[in-house]
Amino acid sequence: MYWALYIALIIAFFSCKKNTQTRPLDASFIVSEVIEYAPYAAKFEEYDTDSITSCIVRFKAKEIENSNIKYEWAIGSDPNVFTTQSFLINFCNSPARVIEVALKVKKTSSIDGTIIEEAICRRKIFLKKTTTIYGEYIGNFNNEINKSTLSIQPNINLSRQSVMGIQNYTGILIVSDNRNYDTLYLPNHWGASIATLSRSLYLYHFEPIPNNPINKQILPIKLTALVDKTNKEIKLSVEGFESNSYTKKFYSFTGTRQ
Repeated sequence: MYWALYIALIIAFFSCKKNTQTRPLDASFIVSEVIEYAPYAAKFEEYDTDSITSCIVRFKAKEIENSNIKYEWAIGSDPNVFTTQSFLINFCNSPARVIEVALKVKKTSSIDGTIIEEAICRRKIFLKKTTTIYGEYIGNFNNEINKSTLSIQPNINLSRQSVMGIQNYTGILIVSDNRNYDTLYLPNHWGASIATLSRSLYLYHFEPIPNNPINKQILPIKLTALVDKTNKEIKLSVEGFESNSYTKKFYSFTGTRQ
């Protein structure tokens, strides 16, 4: 009786072991733009992209790195072979074009180092494609019930009178039809680090131009606008201070491209 029970347990054990499937190698990878010139530290895009507006790009394999995993990257016509899970490439002096990126992931035996599994992934990447962040969106501020229209416009010219005379600025205008939220003007070269990538807009330490109706209530110090991979859904957040009391102020907008 005991022998029969023992044999039954052995059969059950090997049956379960046979049905257990090993996860196949994952050769997919993430391509993200890098804001190398941010004032604090390098910041990466929060999503995978196929269109690069920035010239600093990070490639990262999804397969987790360990001693038995080997990587082989081929980046366009670059003769170099990259063998790490993640790395940066500078395309700043490269012409606008389409490149093919291929990643080969190999799993080796821990006994003799022979290859026991292999996977490959290929993608086409558009270098220096025009950003898609600009446009008009309909959505809600701070989860309000009523809908509002938000517009992000590039290359808007603004003149300002100062002790130096009339100064002309070119920048990004963010405006809505909701009177409870400010119109923001982000000059390209005025006290700020502004980065416009393929589907995003980042702003740090903005010193506002004191012109009405620009920045009526809020002095923004950080702004982030992200459009999803479909280039339709946007999430915008603004952090700053009230212009009079300097108390902290925050608002957000979530909407859909029109």
